[in-house]
Amino acid sequence: MKKSSEKNKVGLPKREKIIVKNKKGSSRDWKVVEGESARSFFNNLSTLNDDEKRILLIESAIILSKCGDPNKIRNSITGLVIGYVQSGKTLSFTSLLSLAKDNGYRGAIILAGTKTNLRNQTTDRL
Repeated sequence: MKKSSEKNKVGLPKREKIIVKNKKGSSRDWKVVEGESARSFFNNLSTLNDDEKRILLIESAIILSKCGDPNKIRNSITGLVIGYVQSGKTLSFTSLLSLAKDNGYRGAIILAGTKTNLRNQTTDRL
């Protein structure tokens, strides 16, 4: 991981590139960059301490690195998040979406379930 000496509120380096090595020779090897959207998301996240935020950032970068590089002409990789109710799915994919925005993804589709109360809860969090 490359680090800058400048720190923000969370204690993360300002222009950190998170480089995750996939399988050797994989076409999915690309650098995930923490930009303004992710910094803003993590700085405003009051439910986690700084160590937990850093772990979430790294785990989100690992997940994003396994997705198709948004700068490539063609991508055919699809992701799916499943889990128990109140298990952290929304926090995980919200973190992932903030990194995706910083890395050039132009859109995401979120299927938030069949129960109105849970769908509304997800919409409010996003």
